[in-house]
Amino acid sequence: MGKSPSVPTYNTNMAISEQNRINQAAGMQQYANVVSPTGGYTTSVDPMTGRITVNKTLSDNSLLAMQKQMQALNNYTGDPTDAANAYYNAQMAYLQPQMDRQIARTESSLTNRGLPLGSNAWNSAIGDVYDAQNRALTAVSNDALANGQQFQTNILNQSGMLGGQVIDPTMIAGQAGAGMENTYDKQFANQVEQWKQKQANRNNMLGGVMSLAGTLGGAALGGPIGAAIGNRIMGTAE
Repeated sequence: MGKSPSVPTYNTNMAISEQNRINQAAGMQQYANVVSPTGGYTTSVDPMTGRITVNKTLSDNSLLAMQKQMQALNNYTGDPTDAANAYYNAQMAYLQPQMDRQIARTESSLTNRGLPLGSNAWNSAIGDVYDAQNRALTAVSNDALANGQQFQTNILNQSGMLGGQVIDPTMIAGQAGAGMENTYDKQFANQVEQWKQKQANRNNMLGGVMSLAGTLGGAALGGPIGAAIGNRIMGTAE
């Protein structure tokens, strides 16, 4: 009659491999790989956990702008003191020699006029020069503080402008539903259905053969004995 058809065996390794593929397909639906003039995205999926990792790359122009932005931010301290001191020292490098020469000329002029050092006239004249110089120094100090604050503001503005030049590539969603069907489970289900059909066909064939054998046996022997043999083969009894 032939051997009974083999029962399909579920292959666990193939099932796991198929599930891993589905996990990756699900990740690709959320984030598609992108390559563009502004940069790109590449995605990878952990086959065991389904966790998606997105790696972003920027174009050369965007990378350059970002580098300059970071350099600008590195120069920003939020404290205008350093910039103010730099401005003040630069101004004083120019003004201090001039003020020293002004004092020297004034003292020489007072001496030539015969005014004694420490006299009221001497002190008054020298005092006027010092007052004027102090007003000039106050103005330089105020300018230095304002310049320091402006310097820090300029750094922030420059950083913001450079940040606007960093262009992110556009994310693109993957194709929904692509590759999500579990092909292995579907294939296994088909194998099971084929096995069931083969088993049913075999049972039907076996039943027909047994019926035919009973009929032929009864006819050959004839009479009550033949009928009894036929019924025994068919599994019936009178």
